[in-house]
Amino acid sequence: MKSSSANIAVLLAAYNGERYLAEQIQSVLEQSWPHWHLHIRDDGSRDDTPALIARLASRFPDRIHVVEPDGPHLGPDGNFCRLLELTDSKYFMFCDQDDVWLPGKMERTLECMRELEAKAGEHTPLLVHTDACVVDSDLRRLDASAWHYGYNEPEFSTRLNRLLVQNMVFGCTVMINAALKRLAVPIPKRVVQYDWWLALVSACFGRTAYLSEPTLLYRRHENNFVGVRRWGVGYVLDKIMRVRDRSPLIASREQAAALLAGFRDSLSPSHREMLENYASLGDMGIVAKRKTLLKYRFFKTGLVRNVGLFAKI
Repeated sequence: MKSSSANIAVLLAAYNGERYLAEQIQSVLEQSWPHWHLHIRDDGSRDDTPALIARLASRFPDRIHVVEPDGPHLGPDGNFCRLLELTDSKYFMFCDQDDVWLPGKMERTLECMRELEAKAGEHTPLLVHTDACVVDSDLRRLDASAWHYGYNEPEFSTRLNRLLVQNMVFGCTVMINAALKRLAVPIPKRVVQYDWWLALVSACFGRTAYLSEPTLLYRRHENNFVGVRRWGVGYVLDKIMRVRDRSPLIASREQAAALLAGFRDSLSPSHREMLENYASLGDMGIVAKRKTLLKYRFFKTGLVRNVGLFAKI
């Protein structure tokens, strides 16, 4: 890669993370790409996380910037949203407090971003995401691919109809450019997840690309708030037990409605029509709902998930 002063803002949302935080920050500090700053905001931790952040910031003042809390507890997504609102840069990456970045993560992701820029232009809203290696709390490998582990298809991250129904983008693997930030922020409160919102905005107005290699160790442990779940019998049985729970579908429809409300006049006619139909699924009769799913191909990944979708809808 050619030398450049391209600046990357790494956003780390912290909360009760003292167990793994130092190891994660160390993996960021050891990245080969030199032009970056780490912005950390603690969300009201009750453990030693604030003190740990202060110590690390004092050791690396040229690298680490502490964003002081300015309100009530926001939760993981709210914390990332606040960091994104308060930070300016050419590119942004999102850092979970309990993962470990692999060497070259910044450089490889930036290389993919620049390839996308060469095709679409740097003023186009752009998002790049990658695979991850899934590990347990002690960094023992569970699966070499988070996409395989959770049975996700990254190519669907570029298609609005598939993204409306299922998030295909893991925030801890994401890089976005400033053009996408300007368009997507402020992120509405009705969104399900910040990374899902960024992917939806990129699908509507920009370009999304993915790198088919792991760039981090994604740690699965008992305190994960949300994240990749292993695909298998246990997952399927859990979904069967929750077949009457329509709250995730309702939330995704509300998210689509927020996207429609915020960008109606800027959307292409096809995207507007798609969003209108998905957002209004709850107002349709049982037959009309299923016809709409088929017409716009509002499908999830895999037969089992789609059987569940048609049963719940």
